[in-house]
Amino acid sequence: MISLAWLYQQYENLKKAHEEYLQRHCWKHAAAANAQPEGVMCSTNSKDNDKSGLCILGHRTSFFAPKPRLSREEKWAERENELLDIALHLLEQEGFAEFSMEKLIRNCNFSKGTVYNHFSGKEDCQAALCLRGMHYVGELMTRAYAFDGHARERLLAFHFAYSLYSRVNPTMFLSVVTCRTPGFQEKVAPERAAKIIEMDQYLFGLAGEALRKARDEGALPADDNFDEIALTFLNWSTSFGVCALTTTGFDTESSREISQRNLPLIAANLIMDGMGVTPSSKEYDYTETWDRIAQEVFAPELTMLLHNQRPEVAPQGEQ
Repeated sequence: MISLAWLYQQYENLKKAHEEYLQRHCWKHAAAANAQPEGVMCSTNSKDNDKSGLCILGHRTSFFAPKPRLSREEKWAERENELLDIALHLLEQEGFAEFSMEKLIRNCNFSKGTVYNHFSGKEDCQAALCLRGMHYVGELMTRAYAFDGHARERLLAFHFAYSLYSRVNPTMFLSVVTCRTPGFQEKVAPERAAKIIEMDQYLFGLAGEALRKARDEGALPADDNFDEIALTFLNWSTSFGVCALTTTGFDTESSREISQRNLPLIAANLIMDGMGVTPSSKEYDYTETWDRIAQEVFAPELTMLLHNQRPEVAPQGEQ
């Protein structure tokens, strides 16, 4: 006759075996779950671990793997990007003039002290947003220069990228103008101001590199008086000016007709024809190139804009 003591001993043996099974097989599930951004429900009933799909006691065993711990720096960056998302929303809803740190604090889940640990004031917050935008346009420009075309077509892709940037997020695009005013710059944290200068130099270098390649490939006439800095500035400022005016809008009798034209393409052809970049717009159909750039380089962003969705702007990172 089977005694209760014997049954209890068998139960304890099975329980111990089950615990050993979990130790052997569950950790790799936990490691995979910890690689996810959020906690994940995992199960040990995988066919890879157990042919029957069951644990040793016949139970389906699952556990919740918690979100992995972030480093102090990662937590800081995550919190700052959340604050910038809120700030961007407020700026879009109320404009630059109405934005304040008090409104940012009211609309976030962080204390006043925490918010001011990130930003010394509203100017510093807007400067951080400007810096995020500069990183994003840098990514667009890098993709533009990888376009499969001749030198002038790659320069045209730069103008396309800048136009796309102004459409993806006009508020973030215009924040760069606000951040340039002297009174504004005085209130930006020195470390952030230094990063903006660094990004200015990086972006200007990208634009200049495209012109140098055009000259090296013979698309830009060789000239001993070649002023790379001036030509880079003119090429960039033309694109920026067109995008800024079309983004902010203006009230004239011609505004409706202007909005129906591809001004970024027209402006790009004018400036590059003036610089002597070949082939000229009279010799080559750059409307077709513009369409190719859209399809081959920036189709995901344009598809989202077509459906009134905003392409995600990744948090700023190190260049």
